[in-house]
Amino acid sequence: MRAGVAGAAVLALAAATMAATVAAPPVRAADVDPWDGVGWTTPVAVSPAGVDVAAGGVWPLADGSLLALWSVADDPTAAGDGPAQVWSRTRTSDGLWGPPEQVSDYQQYFTSYPNFSWDVTAAGAAIVAWTQYDPGTSSWTYRAVSRSSSGAWAAPHTVAVEDTGAVGSISLGGSKAVAVAPDGDATVAFEAREAQRGPGESSADLEVFRTHGSGSTWTTPEEVTVETPAIPVNCVEPDPDDCPDREGPSGQPAVVFDGSGQEWIGWVHREAADEPAEEAGVFLRGAITTQLATGSELEPRSFALAGIDADPAGGVALAWHREVPAGTETWAHAGGDVAGATGLITPAPVDAAVRSIAVVGGRALVVVGVPPAGIDGSRGLHSALRPPGGSWGPVTAMSEDGADVFGIGGRAVLTPAGVPVVGYAHASTDRGRVLAPAGSGWSSIPFSGALDLSGPATVVQSLHVAPDGRLLAGWLSADDGVDRLQTGASNGLPGAVTPPTPPTPPPSPQPPPAGPAALTTVDDGALTRSAGWKRTRGSSYAGGTAVLSKRRGATLTLRRATLSQVGVVVSTCRRCGKVDVFVGRTRIGRVSLKGARAHQQLRLLPAFATRTGKVRVVVASSGRAVRVDGLAIRTG
Repeated sequence: MRAGVAGAAVLALAAATMAATVAAPPVRAADVDPWDGVGWTTPVAVSPAGVDVAAGGVWPLADGSLLALWSVADDPTAAGDGPAQVWSRTRTSDGLWGPPEQVSDYQQYFTSYPNFSWDVTAAGAAIVAWTQYDPGTSSWTYRAVSRSSSGAWAAPHTVAVEDTGAVGSISLGGSKAVAVAPDGDATVAFEAREAQRGPGESSADLEVFRTHGSGSTWTTPEEVTVETPAIPVNCVEPDPDDCPDREGPSGQPAVVFDGSGQEWIGWVHREAADEPAEEAGVFLRGAITTQLATGSELEPRSFALAGIDADPAGGVALAWHREVPAGTETWAHAGGDVAGATGLITPAPVDAAVRSIAVVGGRALVVVGVPPAGIDGSRGLHSALRPPGGSWGPVTAMSEDGADVFGIGGRAVLTPAGVPVVGYAHASTDRGRVLAPAGSGWSSIPFSGALDLSGPATVVQSLHVAPDGRLLAGWLSADDGVDRLQTGASNGLPGAVTPPTPPTPPPSPQPPPAGPAALTTVDDGALTRSAGWKRTRGSSYAGGTAVLSKRRGATLTLRRATLSQVGVVVSTCRRCGKVDVFVGRTRIGRVSLKGARAHQQLRLLPAFATRTGKVRVVVASSGRAVRVDGLAIRTG
């Protein structure tokens, strides 16, 4: 993403090599070296010399061209002291790079909050979003600029303004995420406070909102996060535990579109220490909303999203951290729906950090960095795989030639054949390398270092499998005191081999849980109703019916079941109530029905040891609508 500086000969060689159309190589056995016969082009500097790049990436497009994006902390036209901007550059399919093009307007204070987000599709559609202060209205906004698949950038557009509609205040450091749909339109998911604080709250809660569109046409931002009801000023219930709960904040949005066009939005929800911990956790909204992780009364409820990837075959993979008294756990989910696999990757004593996650055809790969950490941020790299339809395998050290791999980053991709590839900066040489499974352990080859810049490759910014069957990498290298973006491509993909079995796992590994059985739905018509329920009909309900109650204590009962997980299929609304779910005499958890108005929403409680008994859904609120469409149970 910087202008070429390697000379005409180097650019001509790179153009000729990278422009060649290479058919996707057949899957081949590679008993020892998966990289046999695979080489890399001479790297090309894409961003201009003398401009310090903060972040960037290079994307391969279906027509053989490339699109590069990068952000700069200082506008070079302002003598190195200007606002931050995003720039773009394209390379045609015949290998010719066009001039750099500014695509965003400015963002003040970028050096304190590097908050540009972007996404690019193989068709060439792109989206860039950022936070920006509007001095004319003295308000903070979210801005976005989109690129059509024809290659034209629209003018930047304000997609959300604080204190407008449902959106309250916007923070400079507010998190945001973007994704482009297959039709070229995009979603911007962002943090903002609600427009009004609830009764009993000192301030309005932070929530996640969504807007969708392109160019200058965007939908009105809608709140997507699941909340618990607000505390009223006066609670007349005799038992304080029966009063509506205080709302908690939600944030850290992540968004992708899978190959079927399904939008997936993930976020973290937190609860105050005096509120039910099971309402906190990691949530994922696709066709339904699922709680993938939950807090407990005995442990903290602190979560952080750490990675997301969309499956071209449909579905999603998500990774997160969970803070517990013993340290940091890492977790991963693949599948996207309730039948997917969620597993503990590393336990708390390891204190690992997720580097990236990838999924193709249901096969998922998560890469984590394990202490001790070097002063440059390098860590030992470990990985875990999940086969299609299976559970997560054990996390193992990535070793090469008998030595554990130690480096910076760890960007994961899976080839169409399911071969794991991980790009990282080698801790000793600082040169970029790519790893793939070998007959024993992993094998790597370098992809940077040929371009004669003054510094090494420091951070792998992007790694993609191109449509023509090559790997394309983008990375930052130091050059005369600034970081410049470079790119290079392989001439093929690594061969498929048996996954590695490194000799030494990380400290105190724990086996993953067994793969879950499928969920079975039970329609509301199969449940026994106590007094206080009435049947409602409508095409929005599964089977055409649901049951409604506003009476505390009203109960729905499934006579007898053997199960290890249970959820309720409900309708949600801003002032809906809540239910407790029991198996036998044991309360499994409390479910809030408060959220954006929607039907057939699954609220799935965490799994538990298999037990047999009556399943009861008991209304735990008074005077608030509870509309139940059925149950979802996991047997076995």
